[in-house]
Amino acid sequence: MVWQDSPVDSSGAGPPAPGPAGRRFAILRHSRSEETHWDFLLDLPGRARLATWRIDTDPLQWFAGEKKEFTAVVCALPDHRRVYLTFEGPVSRDRGTVKRVDSGAALLIQTGDQKTQVELRGARLHVRISLLRDSDHPDLWHLCAQPLPPVPT
Repeated sequence: MVWQDSPVDSSGAGPPAPGPAGRRFAILRHSRSEETHWDFLLDLPGRARLATWRIDTDPLQWFAGEKKEFTAVVCALPDHRRVYLTFEGPVSRDRGTVKRVDSGAALLIQTGDQKTQVELRGARLHVRISLLRDSDHPDLWHLCAQPLPPVPT
């Protein structure tokens, strides 16, 4: 499911602001026919493409009702091209449409083959995410998200 031949960004939006080490993230709403999921794209060191996970719950609803934590099992997808940090529109070969839900800076706390921790500071989401790979199913990860306090202005 690597979208290698999709068109370039036509949204007119510039790239999301990088984090302290130049790291960025994006969350895309991916709609196809009657199915919708969200792609979490993360710029990790040493990778030419973006690490990507499929999330079945809208990230903007994770903390509805004053919830202090969100947990889910998410599925690793093939790494995506960097154009998806800013791309919005139809995906080639009738694979649906993507729309950016949020993007911004990513502060990496821990990265590895089994565990990744990151703080995301987007236009809409301020969250700390921990991802732990499932030992029995390597494509599945356990995601735990906690809201971060707003950045003082």
